[in-house]
Amino acid sequence: MAKTEKYPPPAPSAVGFRLWIEDAEREGFARDVMALRLTLRDAAALRRDNNLPVEDISYAGGTMRFLGVEVIAGGVERSSLDRAPDLTPPPPAAPVKKKPAKPKIRK
Repeated sequence: MAKTEKYPPPAPSAVGFRLWIEDAEREGFARDVMALRLTLRDAAALRRDNNLPVEDISYAGGTMRFLGVEVIAGGVERSSLDRAPDLTPPPPAAPVKKKPAKPKIRK
């Protein structure tokens, strides 16, 4: 029997983020209230996406915004749209794996 490997689902792209934002807006949430929590990889991919119009991303005021929604990069294992970040606590940070200390060799 062949062994099948499970791969993680593909990361959402700018198109996926746009759909999340539009769905939340249809449900009554304002864009200035939402926060797009992205993995570092997704945030970097969003910055480098050549297919995005220049107007979709802004860095005014020292924060990155995509379609008027604040982008928070890092600190999450999976990207998500936080519809009301004031009411939702930020997700816990990913646990840091500690490496065991190497034993000192004395001569």
